[in-house]
Amino acid sequence: MGYAVAHFETFAVARGAATAIFQIINHKPNIDPLSDAGTTLKEVKGDIEFRNVRFSYPARPNVKILRGLNLKIYAGQMVAIVGGSGAGKSTILELVQRKYDPAQGDVYLDGQNLKDLKVSWYRQQLGVVGQEPLLFACSIRENISYGSPTATEEDIIAAAKKANAHGFIMQQPDVSVNHFPY
Repeated sequence: MGYAVAHFETFAVARGAATAIFQIINHKPNIDPLSDAGTTLKEVKGDIEFRNVRFSYPARPNVKILRGLNLKIYAGQMVAIVGGSGAGKSTILELVQRKYDPAQGDVYLDGQNLKDLKVSWYRQQLGVVGQEPLLFACSIRENISYGSPTATEEDIIAAAKKANAHGFIMQQPDVSVNHFPY
């Protein structure tokens, strides 16, 4: 017992750390990507609309990022969103991905409120290529297929074309037209 007393402080610190870890594990997210709740659309055209969207991040509720944003992006339209740091560019993308919900207002896909859609289904409809994309140390084919593990070769080539990457990939010195090019 005398030897154990010297370690009581370590046990107390570990217990405090475990409490914080269990709080994170037991946290129920506001947007549950594993939930079966919500509807799916038979066909996705791809129109995105923001209607009077107001947003602040939960960690900084007093900092207003979006203050009544109204924006409609039509399917196939190329749009550039520009502005200084903190202007809301990344926030718009995160709201489209439904990582967050607006504090006020709504975001729509083809006229359907994102809050009414099944989150996992909706996110499978999206393809996002970040400004500084992260690539894993594997083939281009494997990197693309992480987004859809059941993707066929045709699906992967179509995804590369949609991301405007197919031409670049085909120009690489070790790509041959006689085999799957990735």
